[in-house]
Amino acid sequence: MRKVWMAVVVFGFGIIALAGPVLGAFPETTHTPSPGYGAPIYAFEMAKTPADLIAIFGPQDDPLRPERIAQMDRGNLWDFPFMATYSLFMALFFFALWKGSSKKIWLLFASIGLLAGCADAIENMILLNMTSDLAGAPHIQWLGVMVWTKFLSIMVCITAAGAHLLAQKQLLWKALGVCSILGGLTLFIGYLSPAEYGYLMGSGTTLGWIAMLLFACYRSFFKQEPS
Repeated sequence: MRKVWMAVVVFGFGIIALAGPVLGAFPETTHTPSPGYGAPIYAFEMAKTPADLIAIFGPQDDPLRPERIAQMDRGNLWDFPFMATYSLFMALFFFALWKGSSKKIWLLFASIGLLAGCADAIENMILLNMTSDLAGAPHIQWLGVMVWTKFLSIMVCITAAGAHLLAQKQLLWKALGVCSILGGLTLFIGYLSPAEYGYLMGSGTTLGWIAMLLFACYRSFFKQEPS
């Protein structure tokens, strides 16, 4: 069991190690400011029409358009190892819970963690195709499906992890469980109104993952479940 939890910790710190290069690769501004989305990548992920893409990257005569496209592509390429890492982190977290309890429900959540990464990979391929043809916006009709499959899968995982932490007897884990559940709630708020609250989704996800990582660190050093 300890080895399984240590694997969770390794992938958790892998998320931290990759977060900087991934976030640093994406452009910091869009042609038309969209403060509700926060980082431009969220506005790109939520795009529904070619007009939305022009608002992000600018018209053809915008001198910053090629740089924004190149930065967005670079960020999305960095995102492939990142998505594999966070997906395996969540899947292994629930796999460890299953190994410790034999409750098959945890295997369902492990599969949802893997689903998040798969949806993210398809989403990235759509985004990379769109930057090569902003006017045609190929497969943009499928973008929303993949984006929300990813975010809702993450929301389910961090909320389920939060519920498990909340069920522990120690106050620390209860507090972290509440934080993880609140993180899931922010993703739901972002889902309902991304143009106004999209910026919350990154923070909510981070909150849930930190709670899960701290619990995994504890379980890596102590054999017994916290009580």
